Amino acid sequence: MEEETNGETTEDSFAITHHTIQVGGESLEYTATAGYLPIREEPELSGLSTPPSAANIFVTAYTVAVRDDEPPRPVIFAYNGGPGSTSMWLHLGFFGPRRVIATDGLRPIGPPYALVDNDETPLRYGDVVVVDLVNTGYSRMETDEPADTYHGVTRDVDLTAEVIRLWVTRNQRWNSPVLLAGESYGVLRTAKVAERLISRHGLYPAGLVLISSPIGPDSMDFGPGAVLSYPAFLPSYAAVAHYHGHRPDRTLAEVIDEAAQFAAREYVPLLQAGNRLTDPKLKVAAQRLAQITGLSADYLVRTRLRITNNRFFVELLRSRGQIIGGNDGRFIGWNADTAGELAHSDPAYDVIRGAFASAMNHYVRTELGYINDLPYEVTTARARPWQTDPGQGFSAVDSLGIALRKHPRMLINYSLGYYDLCTPYWGAECDLAQVDIPPELMTNIEVQHYASGHMIYLDDSARVEQAKNLEAFVGRVASF
Repeated sequence: MEEETNGETTEDSFAITHHTIQVGGESLEYTATAGYLPIREEPELSGLSTPPSAANIFVTAYTVAVRDDEPPRPVIFAYNGGPGSTSMWLHLGFFGPRRVIATDGLRPIGPPYALVDNDETPLRYGDVVVVDLVNTGYSRMETDEPADTYHGVTRDVDLTAEVIRLWVTRNQRWNSPVLLAGESYGVLRTAKVAERLISRHGLYPAGLVLISSPIGPDSMDFGPGAVLSYPAFLPSYAAVAHYHGHRPDRTLAEVIDEAAQFAAREYVPLLQAGNRLTDPKLKVAAQRLAQITGLSADYLVRTRLRITNNRFFVELLRSRGQIIGGNDGRFIGWNADTAGELAHSDPAYDVIRGAFASAMNHYVRTELGYINDLPYEVTTARARPWQTDPGQGFSAVDSLGIALRKHPRMLINYSLGYYDLCTPYWGAECDLAQVDIPPELMTNIEVQHYASGHMIYLDDSARVEQAKNLEAFVGRVASF
């Protein structure tokens, strides 16, 4: 069925609208195109010249017209992670031309939620395409296709790379600088998609924007026998504890540097000792960790120095009867069971979810003119279980190295939040050190830290700083 909006019709049911926003005191005119991009499997042996769609992927593209004598604008493809998370977070939090006011500092606000012109939108200097992957947002498999077709590392990469290739092809943007921007699991996806685009299609991304996640599995694995995840989170624990009043005589920089030094030099050998660690040494180490994390030495002895992030959520402020957020450890909430071992929810996510979901459902209909009665899936369990590659798990370390070695002009901007207790910033730094590239390519990667959480842009000052850094990065990409 064709969709007609503002007098324009498109064969794939896109709603096309034209807008003007005020950014930095100046008017910015742009076109928004929202709707399904059908992804078709190749005919192979079917004999069909136009095979049926396998999936309908909801995309929202924001473009600014340029004169014929002007160079093509960069195109930034943005998506979140999960797996199973919609991309509305990046869409209405940072990249889109409109932004939702989701909090009052760290406090919740209620409806109606305000949508404002986004002064920090990258649309000022590049076009933006926001992608929702299968079973997130409005994206769905065709009704006769298995719903879990793309619920796995390799097939997800196949799909994402095809969405990018198809959009670039249809919009005649092969000669534009292409940037891939992923948050959370989107970081791993981005590294693998970059390698796939280079190797499969010869589409060389000019830059990668990685937001809030390590690129290897060990930094977030608290399973039996795990060792590296505990030190990976330690500087984040120190940062959050400091925010909540632990060691007020020290600066943030001092506490996280101390934690990183302990993690690198002492913590790993202590954990590797396992049941060989004597009680006296265990008690001394517990006292040291208590100083760093704000947890009690007695508790750390009982856990044998193993602090999972789930334990930290409930233990740090247990004496106050409060739990802390995973997406951002500065947020606080309450458990029904104040003696419980696990948090029943994430206070940070609870605060922002309603604002983003309400704003997105309102925005697509009233401002983008897109009509769809399907539920807009915010965070769905439909994407689970997520199939990993044998022997690799979620790791994208190898893919990032391959992409950089094949395309040494590709630049990388890595943004990390100190208060992120979902994906540890220090773990990401350690993962980067394992990427197999020559020393001269290390200058292609810039890492920036922010006094914020998993969704860096939720903090107003961090968002402004992140936007300035991203603009400088895209400028560097364009001139590299």
